[in-house]
Amino acid sequence: MPSAEAITLTLPDGSETDGPSVGHSSLAEPCRAENPERDWALFLDIDGTLLRLVPDPRDAIVDDDLRRLLAAATARLDGAIAFISGRRLAVIREMLGPLAVHAAGLYGLEFLSDGVEFATPIEVPMALADLADQVERLFAGEPGLVIERKGPVLSLNTGKRADLLSTILPLAERTLERLPAGYRNVIGHAGLELMPVAADKGSAIRRFMTMPPFQSRRPIFIGDDKPDERGFAAINASGGISVRVFPAGETQAHYGVEDVDAVRQWLGGENFPDVTAFTRLTASPNTVPQPVHLPV
Repeated sequence: MPSAEAITLTLPDGSETDGPSVGHSSLAEPCRAENPERDWALFLDIDGTLLRLVPDPRDAIVDDDLRRLLAAATARLDGAIAFISGRRLAVIREMLGPLAVHAAGLYGLEFLSDGVEFATPIEVPMALADLADQVERLFAGEPGLVIERKGPVLSLNTGKRADLLSTILPLAERTLERLPAGYRNVIGHAGLELMPVAADKGSAIRRFMTMPPFQSRRPIFIGDDKPDERGFAAINASGGISVRVFPAGETQAHYGVEDVDAVRQWLGGENFPDVTAFTRLTASPNTVPQPVHLPV
């Protein structure tokens, strides 16, 4: 039986609690709702969810078709759409323009809602800068390596270079010993990121849910990678719909969708936001998530 994976949620007051565990998943039973036209709040990751992953994140482009889909979906939900990304907020705004009315950058460390922008004050540790310098010096010119210095978050993108990731990982693990408590290494599709405990997509989603136009709505969160797992757990705890793109292995998500094209097709669907388009994920014994009771 595959092992289940639990995560720790950071609550608004700074305390932590364990999230629900979900085991190895595969596409199985479709999600069903009696009334898919009830009010929903939609939270969207960007890279790997709305945009296909590219070797260098700086090369990702929001095309006109996606802009039209997002504009139409925003109108249908009366503005209750927010983008939850590991990118810096300034980059999200540059990519999405006027569509980025509500957004969380750096996994929630940077926050934008209705033109009001604020950031969690976190000093950039010297050890983080030292690691970036070390990797840059040791692997200068190495194909596939992209270093992103994002304030208190460091992204070491290695893409499909598993050999490069395995070489850099021990350096990152040793650096953790010199970083403030709560810093962690997160390995995802693109490589490795070091981030503080406050970098938490789940906390960002919970914060949005206390604000208009998200209040009193049923949340949906669609993501594709390890950093999205805390967002899935927060959504599950609130009785919402957690959806992972191309689910494989262990995930907190209760539902799946095949790929970026399927996400876009759903956004532009005639019955959007019809959650019956999502597929229920099966889970290992003893970790089967409870049925989601949708609005009637």
